[in-house]
Amino acid sequence: MFQLFNPIWLFAITALSIPVIIHLWNIRPGKVLKVGSISLIQAASRKSSRSLNLMDVLLLLLRCLLLLLLAILLAQPFWTQNIKSGKLKGWVLIPRENIHQVYTAFKFRIDSLTNAGYQLHYFNNGFAIADTANFKTQADSAALNPVNNWAMLKQLSVQTPSGLPLYLFTVNSLNSVAGAKPQLNLNLRIQTYTPADSTVKWIQNAAITNNGIKITEGNSQPNGTTFSSTVVQATEQRGSVYQININSGQASVSYKNDTVNKAVNIDTATLQIAIYGDKGSDAQYLKAALDAVKQFTSRKINIQVSNTEARIPGLADWVFWLREQRIPSMIARNVSRIFVYEPGKVQNTNTWLDIDNNKIGLTKHIVTESNGETVWKDGFGNCVLSLETGPKQQLYHFYSRFNPSWGDLVWSDAFPKLMLNLLTDYKTDSIRDKRKVDDTQLLPTLTADNTIVAGSHAIRKTDLSKVLWLALVLLFLIERMLAHRTKSTENYG
Repeated sequence: MFQLFNPIWLFAITALSIPVIIHLWNIRPGKVLKVGSISLIQAASRKSSRSLNLMDVLLLLLRCLLLLLLAILLAQPFWTQNIKSGKLKGWVLIPRENIHQVYTAFKFRIDSLTNAGYQLHYFNNGFAIADTANFKTQADSAALNPVNNWAMLKQLSVQTPSGLPLYLFTVNSLNSVAGAKPQLNLNLRIQTYTPADSTVKWIQNAAITNNGIKITEGNSQPNGTTFSSTVVQATEQRGSVYQININSGQASVSYKNDTVNKAVNIDTATLQIAIYGDKGSDAQYLKAALDAVKQFTSRKINIQVSNTEARIPGLADWVFWLREQRIPSMIARNVSRIFVYEPGKVQNTNTWLDIDNNKIGLTKHIVTESNGETVWKDGFGNCVLSLETGPKQQLYHFYSRFNPSWGDLVWSDAFPKLMLNLLTDYKTDSIRDKRKVDDTQLLPTLTADNTIVAGSHAIRKTDLSKVLWLALVLLFLIERMLAHRTKSTENYG
């Protein structure tokens, strides 16, 4: 049976009227009749006529069919088929990367389900059937990137029979979910466990300070990720857990006898920060927060405040553009990280900025469409700061202001900390992030009744998008060939 996920897109079929009107509105030129003399032809009143003729019917049909297939494709079609489930009771799903740990944690439960007639599948692309004879002894394979459970469950909702009981055994890591929580029609149950390697420590960054080399370490555990700093001397090798190396003039630091983590380059340069704003404007509040960051980190940071574009250094690492007008292209091209005030309509509000359990009051915000990835958001979910990442540049769009009339941000104790997080790369990659998530948070929003049990018949759903894409490409090529041949015939024939 042919069905659609989003049938509202069928309204796009009304676009079929466009090629019909174009083909009907065909004004044909009059014919020229050659005669020897017009002396015997009486003068007649000038008449004009317009005919609505349907020409190139095959070309018209192809164009209409293209629009029809495009509308159906937007409606996300799929084919449902009644199948006999027979003795199949359901599926047991296990990620291939953690199959040994999963089976060790849920051995009794998995054996009970497989003995009862449940089929074992890998929770990976394609959901291949696992080798039941050998899966109990298979070793884990370290994945380059963790499996995105929500993205995989979306595929599962299309490839499994409707109402079939599904049991998913997987890790409870926060990095196993990404994006918005999906709403799925699945008869699903999830059980999770904490991996054995649930604690990891690494060197995040290192920089030269006035007192020595400041090394920042990251430590991720199921209950959270923390960062701490230690200052060491370049000559402090004996008894230290760190090892300082110099290769081709570049100094780096690593853990001693560590063959897993790579050495981290030591930043020896001075961080150049330029703030552009009007006199007595928001720049003074930002300058105070950055001075606190400079004092806390002991890094070599040069902060320059200016209200003249010509005084902004061309080799600045950061530019904070605290003006309403657009940043000049000359500055934007030469700076790798830019923080700009986003222009737009100002609207009063009564909410807060919630970052790291710090609720900071906001009374105004800019109403406009956000660009890039959301970094900060308010209590209503509106974007306050977004990041647009390019190949050589990071552009931060700020939908508020560093001004007391816009909220409590500049008076908050968390303000310098927020600036520190922007200036310093404290982001944790997905492999090192060991934070855990609750099973109820990991479970997607289920639109079907979880108590449904598959009977003797089930429904298999097949996605038809790939077939329609192929048909669209073929029809488009045929339409172009036919249109070109028709045009050539008119010009030369």
